[in-house]
Amino acid sequence: MVWVTAPHMKNLVLGYALSRTLNRPLIVDLRDPWTYGSLWQPISGLTEKVERRWAQRILGAASLIVFTSPLTQREMEARFPGLRGKCTTITNGYSAEETAIEPLRGTGTGKFLLRHIGTLNDRRTPDVLLRALQLAIDRNPALRSTLHLEFVGDLGGSEARLFDSSVASCISARGHVSRAESLALMRGADVNVLLQTVTAGADVIAGKTFDYLASDRPILAVVDPCGGDAWLLKQFEGPAISPCADAHRAADAILALHARWTMGTLPSVKGNLAAYERRHLSQRLAEELDRCQLVPAESLSKR
Repeated sequence: MVWVTAPHMKNLVLGYALSRTLNRPLIVDLRDPWTYGSLWQPISGLTEKVERRWAQRILGAASLIVFTSPLTQREMEARFPGLRGKCTTITNGYSAEETAIEPLRGTGTGKFLLRHIGTLNDRRTPDVLLRALQLAIDRNPALRSTLHLEFVGDLGGSEARLFDSSVASCISARGHVSRAESLALMRGADVNVLLQTVTAGADVIAGKTFDYLASDRPILAVVDPCGGDAWLLKQFEGPAISPCADAHRAADAILALHARWTMGTLPSVKGNLAAYERRHLSQRLAEELDRCQLVPAESLSKR
């Protein structure tokens, strides 16, 4: 068989050509949406038309198509009805070896520590979070001295937004850290903040969401409530999910979590986390590949 992973259309075209040349079934592993969403950015209208035609041809020729989100699978099957029956979802996940990590507090001693780990960009803008924090402080002024929000990772040009804001005294930034340190920082936070502020292509599930779940710390998710991140978090008890367009709801969540922190009763995340362990997911992929039968040469030649 020929197994090709994307995004990048060049990979998919090459895999398609090899499948036809070698007379082997084509397995397409789509890590991101193709033909729609904020992660698909054709450079011109002509490029868009060409890619859509290639998508029809390549996906139509595939024996198996693997998606990383059930919402992406559903959207692609709606766009290409002929794909139904040969698609499956195997999400990203976490590594069990990374769960026994010593927590790293690093800052905010004695304070309610919210921590966002990851890059800020046009998909993750901090405005709604800053507005929510100000609304929460307006309702409970004590938060200004008892709450700390730390951003870990590339700020993506948001420095002025953060440090010229009305809540700048409650904010700090750590900059880029190694993966090992990021996992330790997740475990040292009182609450980990997940931020996704786009709705186009929100069916994607961020890989960081699995790391947050594995950290066994409370989660505040400011995301599209109908998107992939929310879908995953709803499989568990404990995460607080706030619509990314509603700062008031996010403020409510911050206040509720702060109250639980004050009482020492922050909610732990409960659910079947083992279903998303990478070795389990790899076994599922192996089973899917085992089920793929060789496609007769005459069938391939017609595609």
